[in-house]
Amino acid sequence: MKNFRPVPGIHHPKPWHTLVRFLQMWSYPTISISIVGYCFLLYWWLLSILTMFPVAYPDFGPQIQGLLMVGLILGTLVSEVFFSGRLSDWIVLKLARQNNNVRTPEMRLWLWYPATILVTIGLIVWGRSIDAGWHWMVGQVAWFICIFNFSGSR
Repeated sequence: MKNFRPVPGIHHPKPWHTLVRFLQMWSYPTISISIVGYCFLLYWWLLSILTMFPVAYPDFGPQIQGLLMVGLILGTLVSEVFFSGRLSDWIVLKLARQNNNVRTPEMRLWLWYPATILVTIGLIVWGRSIDAGWHWMVGQVAWFICIFNFSGSR
């Protein structure tokens, strides 16, 4: 049974509170830069390039084009295992010690700087390998570099 009435004893924010907090968030440069970077890098560049696989590798069949995602898969797995939680937690603990043991949400964003650089390098190398007709393995390494730190920095 669903209850549409406020639960007694619990503070319930006003309906416009979410919009106000969303707009206040943009006043913090570390938050806004990371959000724009995340949206631009993930949803625009990575997904648009994934849709270009059939055009990038026209000589290969669909099954081989699917196998060309191995660099992407391996980069994601390595990133999630080694960089996802523990490294971010370690960085937060180290920064909190310097900040009188006070943790802030911005401390989780430090992995975004190397991620942004690695995504940029990976995308440039992948695009250049397609343009110049380099061996397909160069593209796999580029995808690995591109996704390696990006997945773990989420």
